[in-house]
Amino acid sequence: MESFVCDRMLGKLSKWLRMLGYDTIYIKELRLDYIIKMIEDGKFFLTRDKKLQNIIKNKRLVFIESDYLYEQLNELIEKIDLKIEKSRFFTRCNICNEKIKIIPRSEVEGKVPDFIFHTHTNFSKCPKCGRIYWEGTHYNKTLDKIYHIFKKRNFPKNSFSN
Repeated sequence: MESFVCDRMLGKLSKWLRMLGYDTIYIKELRLDYIIKMIEDGKFFLTRDKKLQNIIKNKRLVFIESDYLYEQLNELIEKIDLKIEKSRFFTRCNICNEKIKIIPRSEVEGKVPDFIFHTHTNFSKCPKCGRIYWEGTHYNKTLDKIYHIFKKRNFPKNSFSN
């Protein structure tokens, strides 16, 4: 599975790649030695910095042309044949990029709002930062956004719903 490093100009893209289930590191500081190491480790380095495109000649350095998230994701599909698979969605923490783990409902009592505890049965937790996730309205809204991003690519809407 592809993994990514996004530079400081691609924070929103890094968050969405995590939501799509991709291992994605977000860095604010550009250090050439770090970028080269990440590429050597097999990661794609995503940037909007034209200078880097001229310095590093490697197919794993991907220059993102657009300022707009939807277009950026479509660029990745075209440039590196990025696969979009629902089974990967929401498997990583949006904050720290760790794979989240399914946890028993009993573990979240008192840690989520009472309404959420009483109306949801499935929960996940990030083992690194402790953030708790559940399939609330945000989940369905995000699935709908994913569908709209990729509808021109003929992904059937029912492949993104529960």
